[in-house]
Amino acid sequence: MYEKKVTSIRINPKIWKEIKKYTIDRGMSVSKFVEEFLTIFLSPQLEKGEPSLSARRSDFFWEKDLIDFNTGLLGSNPTRVIGKVIEYLYDVGKYAPSSQKMCERLNKEEDNCRQNLASALGAEADEILFETNTTKSLRLAFNIIKILTKLSTKDTLLTTDLEHNSTNRLLRMESGMNVNKVPLLPLFSKGCEKDEIIELFSSAMNSRTRILFISHIPYLGGKLPVDEIVKVVKECNNDVLCVIDGAHALGQVCINVKRVGCDFYGVGAHKFCLGIPSLGSLYVNMKYLNELSSNGERFPIFDSYAVSKKFRTDEELGTINAIPIIAFNEAYDLLFRYYGIDKVQQRIASLARYFIECTLKNEKTLTMVSPSSPDLVSGVISIAIRNIHSYDEYEGLVEWLENKHRIICKALKKPPCIRVCLHFFVDENDINRFFEVLHEKAAKEFSA
Repeated sequence: MYEKKVTSIRINPKIWKEIKKYTIDRGMSVSKFVEEFLTIFLSPQLEKGEPSLSARRSDFFWEKDLIDFNTGLLGSNPTRVIGKVIEYLYDVGKYAPSSQKMCERLNKEEDNCRQNLASALGAEADEILFETNTTKSLRLAFNIIKILTKLSTKDTLLTTDLEHNSTNRLLRMESGMNVNKVPLLPLFSKGCEKDEIIELFSSAMNSRTRILFISHIPYLGGKLPVDEIVKVVKECNNDVLCVIDGAHALGQVCINVKRVGCDFYGVGAHKFCLGIPSLGSLYVNMKYLNELSSNGERFPIFDSYAVSKKFRTDEELGTINAIPIIAFNEAYDLLFRYYGIDKVQQRIASLARYFIECTLKNEKTLTMVSPSSPDLVSGVISIAIRNIHSYDEYEGLVEWLENKHRIICKALKKPPCIRVCLHFFVDENDINRFFEVLHEKAAKEFSA
């Protein structure tokens, strides 16, 4: 590989004027701008070379020294993903979006996306329904349940006290049932083992329980033993419908919906799968799809492409949400095929163990909020500083970390704490840097 100097290039004067204005506003040279633009635009065509997680930062277009610990909110998009989107938009402008060429490409991307999601979840492609995010996917699950099942206000929905606010609103709006929340937060706070969690769910079951709703990875961090929880619930009552929120799970832990035994599993593509927002997906067990179809029931959807071609009718209308589908396919290819999802997940697990070790070494000033038991650890981890108690203080801490140290993470309200999300693109040096600056902050708080 060698660099070749470009001595001249012909550019429209109006565009040249805007390029100069753009570069001046951002304090960069024109040559640097051209280099960065071409790097992004051509990245999908560049040879990847041998996969190596040690070269992870080269997959991203970050500023120097930036550390992204906030994948649980929005995953960083690899340069190839951004380039693939730009390439598609370029072709849209060149060939027109409704041209036969572009329609054929989009139909192929849709089929690939559905198959990729099915493979990631251990499902069949026809069992995958599209939505715009995880919450709407889970809402779709409840709408299907209400069509196929007669529920009473006396019936009970079993969930936890660790569900996301958007999910809690969803449960209130869509279920119309009594909600029984398994108290996991106190258990997490004092430290817990897997068997304790399973026993809590078993004890919470009663004759009126009709739906189980849990997060594979709670927003607070850790992970639930969903296989065992579903099993114990089904053993108590095999008719209980099991709905799982997998928003943080896709891309960082192994998912096999058939092994789990759940009826519905919702995911989004923009967190640990490193896609772009506006693509959610719902796994629906085939027996429910067949029941809807055979009974002549209309699927509770508005876009025809939400269901696979097997279940489409002429009644649904809509346009394929192209950009997030194309972005997900490229991100999936990078994570699942190029690096190998097993290696990515092993790397995340290794980083999580290291992060927890560092936290426990600083037990005088730091405390674990999410579980530290090996069976319950994920790449989503929450910790607290012993002398910081309010959400506003943690918000200030997160702002200080980003503005002064280029470390991006998230403050949580319930309970007040700081959350980090570890992906394959960070390393132990990044974690060490985080604890060094956190120790600096904690020392100031204790001396105040």
